[in-house]
Amino acid sequence: MTQTPEVELAAAKVNLFLNVTGKRPDGYHDLESLVVFADIGDRVSVTPAADWSLTLSGQQAHALDQTEAAENLVIRAGRRLLGTQGPAASIDLHKLLPVAAGIGGGSADAAACIRALSRLFEIETHLLLATGPILAATSPFAS
Repeated sequence: MTQTPEVELAAAKVNLFLNVTGKRPDGYHDLESLVVFADIGDRVSVTPAADWSLTLSGQQAHALDQTEAAENLVIRAGRRLLGTQGPAASIDLHKLLPVAAGIGGGSADAAACIRALSRLFEIETHLLLATGPILAATSPFAS
């Protein structure tokens, strides 16, 4: 019997304003921003698996390097959340948002993966909050 996948929307982010206020020692910039989320975006589906895998589909999948799946933020988010000794998942990323367009695609995908995995494996909320900021600067906001 195959388990029904957990599916999560990775909504596009629209910056209503963005002000760069400085640069941090870790190389990221301090920002002031007001964002809203659109009702369109990528779609992340997760199912339990023996090992981690990532399948890319959708209109913008061609823009991602298929050979670098292990370094994709979605896989990194799952591994960070569940650890190397925990359960694994098969992840399908249906990519509709343009890559590097400044609308939070990668960060939103990682956050959607974390939310979907948390439902799939019944993970406590406090673990979710500790995972996002390490992966991408904007991932805490893509929820």
